[in-house]
Amino acid sequence: MATVAIAIGSDVQSLQDMLGHTTATMTLGVYAHPSEKRQREVVGGIQEHFRGLAKGEEKQGQ
Repeated sequence: MATVAIAIGSDVQSLQDMLGHTTATMTLGVYAHPSEKRQREVVGGIQEHFRGLAKGEEKQGQ
C-alpha cells in the first residue's frame, strides 16, 4: 500500500503519519522504489522545461 501511495503521488508526511514512522526518511527508505515510468516522466518534464527556455518561455518561479 505504501509503495503504491508514493507512486501515485501521495505526500510523504501524510503517509509517514499513517504508518507510524518517526521520520519521512524512514518511510522513503523502506517504501520508495524508483520506477521506470516515473523516471521517464521526470526526464520528460526536464526536457519540456529546457524546450521552454530555448523558446524564451521561462516560467515564473523556476
